[in-house]
Amino acid sequence: MPTQEELAKANIGTHNIEGIDPGTASVEVSTGAAGTGIVDVSINTTGDKAFIYAEDMPEFIGGEKALIQYLSKKLRYPAKAQQENV
Repeated sequence: MPTQEELAKANIGTHNIEGIDPGTASVEVSTGAAGTGIVDVSINTTGDKAFIYAEDMPEFIGGEKALIQYLSKKLRYPAKAQQENV
């Protein structure tokens, strides 16, 4: 992972750079018949084995109840949409 200094010096522009970083896993997703969604996902790695599940999955501090409380405080319906009864 790049450091903050390396990111500050990065040349971000509109040019495409072709290729895949050999240290990055590429994911191929195949879809089934129209409307059925994803049927099969295969992960190809170049090097170490890719993790599908972490030993300790991340969760919101305080659990699901705290997450719902946080979202109910932070999410607000847009005022303009309320005024227009949307």
